[in-house]
Amino acid sequence: MPHQTKQPNAFTLVELLVAIAVIGVLIGITLPALGAARIEARKTQSIANARTIAGVFHQYADTKGHYPYQRVGELPDPGDGSAPPQVALPPGVLAVRWWPNNIVIAQASHWAHERLWPGMVSSIAPWPDHYPTWVSPGRNTDLPDLETIQVGGGSFQTGAINAVSYYYSHSFVARPTLWQDGAEHALSETILGPVRPAHVAHPANKAMLYDAELAYLRRSPRIVGGHWDAPAAIAFADGHAAMRNPTQATPGRPNPLNGGDTRTLHNTPGGVFGTDY
Repeated sequence: MPHQTKQPNAFTLVELLVAIAVIGVLIGITLPALGAARIEARKTQSIANARTIAGVFHQYADTKGHYPYQRVGELPDPGDGSAPPQVALPPGVLAVRWWPNNIVIAQASHWAHERLWPGMVSSIAPWPDHYPTWVSPGRNTDLPDLETIQVGGGSFQTGAINAVSYYYSHSFVARPTLWQDGAEHALSETILGPVRPAHVAHPANKAMLYDAELAYLRRSPRIVGGHWDAPAAIAFADGHAAMRNPTQATPGRPNPLNGGDTRTLHNTPGGVFGTDY
């Protein structure tokens, strides 16, 4: 009787190549879907961040009577209950406490409020606890350090002030008349000042802050009118947040105190009396 040899249970080279090809196709199908799901999750997180910051701004308003604001030329609150040191700042300088705690940074523009607000709210929202919500999802959430502020040409201007991703609308640091007809005839120091919650005429439609970085996107969109042309997490004065495209907001009116800046969300016609969407 002839001897029969048993064939081993093994893949042939052709079968192995087919299996690899199938796995490659499946990976090619699933990876984009996973990437899209990750982006959507980070968008949701950005909305939550914006809503959280808006909540902090309202807590600040409950305490101070107005939204975050630091007067130009005034030294920041030391944060320990003591009075600010009796030292004069140069004219036109905006100074706030930063991180680390013993650091004070200063800017020569009143409109730097848009990125210096963490130094104003840190007494009620401490940096270590809140910083992860102050940066766009996908960005490093490590706290700024002294080296970031002191080292590297221009880093004091770029590194320190860019520590956060969410920008505070200029509408909340000046009177509404700045963005109304005839504003150029009424310009004075008194036109700059804080905004109280009761001043906002349409809180559900006036943007308070927005994600200016969109760190979760795989590719940077084009820039239109000073904004990324893509939906961004925006928190409104009533505390709600949603994804809206800043380039599709109400066109901005020129700010004569800021070089004629017309960026939407910042330069809403009528300021806090107006609407962005």
